[in-house]
Amino acid sequence: MSRVLVMSERAVTEVERTTYLQTLADRRERAAAASVNFWVFERQDKRGRFLEFLEAGQPEALHAAIVAFAAVDLAYLSDFPRWVEVPDSR
Repeated sequence: MSRVLVMSERAVTEVERTTYLQTLADRRERAAAASVNFWVFERQDKRGRFLEFLEAGQPEALHAAIVAFAAVDLAYLSDFPRWVEVPDSR
């Protein structure tokens, strides 16, 4: 089965940035509990601009992580496009 991925771009103010960064450990734990990888990257030239990635081997696991994230951040109730891994054609 192909892996699945969602990506979300987030922008926070300088005041919100500290709180946002403090939520990352909790969200990583929630993702791991659902067997999902969670990565966050901050744009180097624009503090407060983040790309978040959730990636899983099963669509159901990804859905479980999104539901867990929504419990602490309603933005995760948005309908994120799902990306599916393209396997090698060999």
